[in-house]
Amino acid sequence: MPVGTIDEKWRVTIPKQARKDMKLLPRTPVNVKIRKGALVIVPLRKHAARRKSDSLTWLMEHPAHVNRRKLKSVDLEKLEDEMWLP
Repeated sequence: MPVGTIDEKWRVTIPKQARKDMKLLPRTPVNVKIRKGALVIVPLRKHAARRKSDSLTWLMEHPAHVNRRKLKSVDLEKLEDEMWLP
């Protein structure tokens, strides 16, 4: 069984195989629950699905997380089309 770690800032590293199996993306919001003495991390799938399908909404909600490489890869025509959808 893969082992994760907790760093000095209390961030948990999820093992690669677990991320792959759960199809987790960076910055996916999660709920953390305590059940019978164990931490249970549950991804919020609605948010992740919307983020993948609606790039304009995601960019507007996460402006601090846009780096130059991602900004260069934004399809401006698609972005403009999304702005004018009803």
